[in-house]
Amino acid sequence: MNLARARSPEERPSTNTSVGRVTVDDPDGLLVQKTDRVGFIESYQFMEIRRFAKDALEWFARRRLQDAETRREVHRQESNRVPAAARADLIQQISEAMPADNRQRAMKALESLEKGYTKAIEATREDLLLYRSLATAGTTAAVFAHEIGKPISSIISSQKRIRARSAELKPREKAENLKGPLDVIVSQAEKLKNFSGMQIDFLRREKRRHGAIDVNSVISNLHRLWQPILKDAKISLRLDLHNEAGSVIFGAEALIETIITNCLTNAVRAFEEPGARTRDREVIIRSIVEGQTIAIEIEDNGPGFGMSLDDIWLPGKTTHHSGTGFGLTIAKDSALDLGGTYSATSGSRELGAKFRFVFQRFQSDAH
Repeated sequence: MNLARARSPEERPSTNTSVGRVTVDDPDGLLVQKTDRVGFIESYQFMEIRRFAKDALEWFARRRLQDAETRREVHRQESNRVPAAARADLIQQISEAMPADNRQRAMKALESLEKGYTKAIEATREDLLLYRSLATAGTTAAVFAHEIGKPISSIISSQKRIRARSAELKPREKAENLKGPLDVIVSQAEKLKNFSGMQIDFLRREKRRHGAIDVNSVISNLHRLWQPILKDAKISLRLDLHNEAGSVIFGAEALIETIITNCLTNAVRAFEEPGARTRDREVIIRSIVEGQTIAIEIEDNGPGFGMSLDDIWLPGKTTHHSGTGFGLTIAKDSALDLGGTYSATSGSRELGAKFRFVFQRFQSDAH
C-alpha cells in the first residue's frame, strides 16, 4: 500500500488510514494459520485473496482520482466563468453610475489592473511548472528510497554472515583481509539507508499541515537526519538554538525543513568546489528570538559565494556543474510563503556563506 502511495500519492490510501476490510468466508478451512497464529501460510488461496485486496485498492484509488479530477474540472470551469461575469457586471456598473467624463478614466484604470493581474498569473504559472517538475523528481526519489530499503537490509545481513564464516578461515590473515572491505560495505549501506530514510521522512503528509511549529524541534530533527551524511563528508554540524520556549511560528513544518535542507545542500556542494578547505569543515544552524520575530541562520566556513548575492536566488543560477540552481529559489519561496524575509551575506568566519530567514513569532490566544 505504501509503495503504491509513494508512486502515486494523490487520493491513495496508506497503512495509516482505515479504508475498509476484507471479510472471508472459509467453511472448508483452505486458509491455514501459521504456527504462531500470526497471519496465514502463503498458499495459493491466500495469494488469491491478497491479489483481490490489491485489485480492490487499485479500483478504489482510481475512483477517488476520477472524482478528484471531476471536482478540479468543475472548479476550473467556474474559475474561468466567474471572472468574466464579474468583469461584465463591473463595466455595467461603471457605465450606469459614473459620468461620461470619468467613465473613460475608470475603464483605463480597470485595464491597467487586469494587465497587472495577468502578469502575476503568468509568473504563477511558471512557478507551477517549476514545482511540478521538482515534485516529479521528489516522487521518483521517494519510490527509489522505498525500493532500496530491503536490498540494503539484505546487504547488511549478508556481511554479518560473511564475518561469522570468515572467522573460521585459516590462516588468520585471510579473515583480517576481509575486515576492511566488509567495513566499507557496512558504511556505504548505512549511508544509503540514512539517505533513503530522509527522502521518505520529508514527504510525510502531516508535515504539510499548517499550525504552530516549534522551530527548535524542526532543527533538532534535521540535525539527527543530516548528521550521518555530513559526518561522512567530514563536515561538522553544530546547533546554536535559542533556549526560549517562544521559538514558535505559524506555518508548515515542511516549509521550514525545505529552507534549512536546501541551505545545507548548498553548503555541502560548496565544500566540493576546487580549492575548498578539506579540514575543519563546519556548518552552524542558529535560532535567534528577536522580540516578536525569530531568525534562522545557516552559516558555513566554505569558499563563499561564486556569484552576485542578487543572483543566487534566481532559478537555474548555479556555480556547480551538476547543480540544478533551484535549491535557493525554493528556500526563498518557502520563506515568503511563511510571511518571512530572506537574505544572504558572506560568513563571519574565514569567508563562507551565511543565510538568514526571519519570521513572525506565533502568539497563542492564551498569551
